[in-house]
Amino acid sequence: MIRRRCSWTDHGERARGAPLPGESGLRRVVGGGLVARIGAPPLIALATALALLALLLCAFFVPGFVLRAEADTTVPTAQPAPAKPGTGETLPNKPGASEPAAAPAAPAQPAPVEPPPGRALVTLPWGDGDGEVGLAQPGEGLTRGPEALAVAPDGRIAILDSVNLRLVLLAGDGSFAANVPLALAQPRFLAVDNDVLYVLDADADRKLVYLDWQGAEVRSAQIPVLDDAVTGLFATDGGPCVEVAHDNVFLIESTDNGGQEGAKRAAVAALHALAGRPLDRDLGKAAKITFEPKEGVKLKRCKVDKKSLKALQVRTAAPSLVAGRQVEHLVSLDGDGKGGLIVGARLLRQQGDLAGAPSLIIARMSGSDQLGGGTAVTDTLTLNDSPFAYLGQPYVVAPDGRIFQPVGSDAGYTILVHSLPLTAIDEEVRP
Repeated sequence: MIRRRCSWTDHGERARGAPLPGESGLRRVVGGGLVARIGAPPLIALATALALLALLLCAFFVPGFVLRAEADTTVPTAQPAPAKPGTGETLPNKPGASEPAAAPAAPAQPAPVEPPPGRALVTLPWGDGDGEVGLAQPGEGLTRGPEALAVAPDGRIAILDSVNLRLVLLAGDGSFAANVPLALAQPRFLAVDNDVLYVLDADADRKLVYLDWQGAEVRSAQIPVLDDAVTGLFATDGGPCVEVAHDNVFLIESTDNGGQEGAKRAAVAALHALAGRPLDRDLGKAAKITFEPKEGVKLKRCKVDKKSLKALQVRTAAPSLVAGRQVEHLVSLDGDGKGGLIVGARLLRQQGDLAGAPSLIIARMSGSDQLGGGTAVTDTLTLNDSPFAYLGQPYVVAPDGRIFQPVGSDAGYTILVHSLPLTAIDEEVRP
């Protein structure tokens, strides 16, 4: 048998699919019906058929290989990290995770200093009935309500209703007790203790009236002409005292003229100079405070001989009431009932102050007679003014050291009660 050799030309023809000489033109069936058009040897044709079959199987059974679904082009959005159970704290995201852009932080604003609200003891409506107080609203001029407030050592409260020319008496819990009419033209000042109420008209009648808590007039005294305006009235264990121009204080001593019949006996008042304001209703302790813009606050405390009313021992101090603020003028000086002092002052308004910012500073000071050191501010309280109406002194200090603040509004006359907390120094000097 003679075998025919294939030349390079034969290989080229086979590559183009043409039959070689001597080959049949019939197409061979390979792999179950696929006809080999190139006349390949049986092994090559079998391999080709298996490869095609594998491709067909992958197309139907392997996702994304031949018949791929449309690709998802959505960009995932970063989700906030979960929060710890029971808290509002957010856990940090894992490293590499996308995080939403943080909003720019707002610039920090200084928080306004808010005064403590105090406890509302009572609100008395405007009017002239029981449990009401008068409000004068002239077309021109000052709107005014009650012009004085006083608290007795046992807690009872008296309000000088100067519009209705009477006293309104309250129990310690603020409940209404009685109205007491006054036979005075222009009553402006009020002081009380557990037995007597003192009401002073220093302008029109120049008369001081003594009443008991049932409203009965005990006596009255004529006040001599004074060199300046009256700025305060105080009740002490030696009788009433009057302050003139925030500077000079006098004990009022009334004597019976003995020539008048009846329960009411007229008296002529004699004034005795004191070293300062009596503290804690005790004529044996006094204090005087002054203020000059360039010199600041100066305080003088005295021990006083009750018979001669002369100062026996004097201590001076220059306390700073509040850091970073300037004082416009002093308001009041009182004892706190525990051996210390309570000083009130109006603050000078500064540029940048918010509307309605506190304008009164009340400072508790140590420095009783038992302390060898100087006077120091131990606590402070800031209060807002009551611009609704003129109500006399903006606050009063009760014998136990609480601060009673009258506030006017459309609803009426409200008494707020504030307390300055005791400090370690206060506890040391507490009787």
